[in-house]
Amino acid sequence: DLLAHLVAAGMVVVAEAPEDGGAPMFAEDTDPALMSWRPLDLMFHVATSIGRHDKDIGMTYRLEQGAPVEPVVMPPHRVGAVDLYRPRLPDLLATDPPFTAVLEANRPANGFGPEPPTVRDVAELLYRTARVRSLSEESRAGHPRVMVSDRPYLTSGSCHPFEIYLAVHACEGLARGVYHYDPLAHRLETVPSGDADVAELIESGRVGAGLAEGPPVLLVITARLRRLSWKYNGLSYVLVLRDLGHFVQTTLLASTAMGLAAATVTATDIALGARVLGTDWRTEPSVAGIAIGASAPGGEKTISMRSANDAEWADQSVSLLAEKRIKRHT
Repeated sequence: DLLAHLVAAGMVVVAEAPEDGGAPMFAEDTDPALMSWRPLDLMFHVATSIGRHDKDIGMTYRLEQGAPVEPVVMPPHRVGAVDLYRPRLPDLLATDPPFTAVLEANRPANGFGPEPPTVRDVAELLYRTARVRSLSEESRAGHPRVMVSDRPYLTSGSCHPFEIYLAVHACEGLARGVYHYDPLAHRLETVPSGDADVAELIESGRVGAGLAEGPPVLLVITARLRRLSWKYNGLSYVLVLRDLGHFVQTTLLASTAMGLAAATVTATDIALGARVLGTDWRTEPSVAGIAIGASAPGGEKTISMRSANDAEWADQSVSLLAEKRIKRHT
C-alpha cells in the first residue's frame, strides 16, 4: 500500500519490462535529455541554479554569526621560508608577446623540454598570477568588517579561496620538496614531507594531466571553502569551480607568455593531497592541479586538424613567441 501510494504521488518511478524479455529499464535510461547526466551532477546543477527549487540562494551571509571568517591570507605557520624574485613591470611590458599572440599560441602541454624550469620562472609565474596586489575591508552596517583582497585572477566577491602548493621534482635553484605559497609576502614555505610524498604528488599530476612523464613542478590548488560559504548560500562550491576556471586560465596564459609549458590536471586525489599537505579535505580540499615545465619545441600539436577560421594564426603566434623568448632570455 505504501509503495502504491508513492507511485501514485509520482515519488517512485516504475521500470518497464522490454518486449524482448530483457532486464527492466527506466525511461531515463534511453531519454536523450537525461542520458548525459549522472544523478548527482543533475542535482548539483539544479541546486546551484534558480528556477527549480525555492531554497535561499545567493549572498545571505548565513554563517556570519558562527565561527569567524577565515583570514584573507593564511598566517605563516611553516618553517624554511624561501623569498622569491619579484619581476618588474617595465621588463615584462618590454618582452611580453602581444595578448592575441598568447591566446592563439596557448595550448595544453603534452610534454616538457629537457631543461627544468628555474626558481626565477616559478617566482615570476606566481607573482603574475597569484600574488595579493592589495587588501581592503568589506563593511556593511551592523555587521563585522571582513578583510578581502585583490589578486590578478577574477574571483567571486573578492573572497579568493585558493591556496597554492608546489610539488617540486626538478627546478633549478629550488630543492626537491613540497611548498606552500604565501601570496602576501611572495615567498614559499616548506611543507614537511618525504621524497615518497613528492613522488606520489608528481605521479598523480602526471596521470591527471595525461602526460607520459611526471611534470618538473606541480601546482596543487586547494580551496578554503569557508572563504565563500560564510557569504554565499547554496553557491559556495559552484563558485569555487567558476573561480578555479579563472585562475587556471590566467596561469596557462601567463605560462604561454613566459615561454613555459603548462597542462591542467583534470582529476585530483583529495586523500593524497590532504595527507601530504596536512590539510582537512572537508574544509580545504584539493580542487585542481597545473603541471609546469619548460616548453618542448614542436610538442604542442597532438592531432591533425582541418583549418576552419584562420588556423594559421596559431602557427604565426608560436613563431612570434619564440622570437620574444629569445629576446627575453638575452
